[in-house]
Amino acid sequence: MANLTQILDRIRSEASAGNNDAVQSLIAEAIGASQEQADEVTNLRAESKRRREKNDQLAAKITDLEDAATTLEKDKAEIARLKKVEQELNSLKQQESDKVVNAWIEKSKVFEIDKTDKRYEKIQAIKPKFKFGDDSAPLTAAEAAANLEKLELLETSGALIIPDTSTPNTQPPAPGKPGEAQPQYQSSGAAIAAQLYGNKKT
Repeated sequence: MANLTQILDRIRSEASAGNNDAVQSLIAEAIGASQEQADEVTNLRAESKRRREKNDQLAAKITDLEDAATTLEKDKAEIARLKKVEQELNSLKQQESDKVVNAWIEKSKVFEIDKTDKRYEKIQAIKPKFKFGDDSAPLTAAEAAANLEKLELLETSGALIIPDTSTPNTQPPAPGKPGEAQPQYQSSGAAIAAQLYGNKKT
């Protein structure tokens, strides 16, 4: 279909020439062209609206992505912070574990006493009740803590104390002035001898 402007120009030309039939025909053609252009305008407007809506949707998605990116960065920072806290806690736990194990290592030296020690038989009798680690299976902090608790109970109860069965020292009266400190003797025989020798000197 011809352009509406061209049709209007032809209508004016035919009207000047007095060709009414041609004018009527051109008017009908102009109406059709006008309707066609109106439809095109409507379509363009609808397309423009769709594009605007699509642009709005894209803008909203971009905003969502930007928000998500910001949240992700915050999450990354929080994750990094939590990892640092976890590392610090693990370090503290390891220090505490090492402290307990080292305390047991020091205490366990009681099991290394010489056979001449009066406590040797008792120590050997209770030794199986404790756990001792090695290079292939190091002692855990929990095992070391349990060992320390057992050993403390034994020490508190006096189970590791060896009673003194030696002859008690005697201190017989010795010559001297009242109020003077009395000498100490390793045995009653030594005390008697000292007294005898003292008497001879006088």
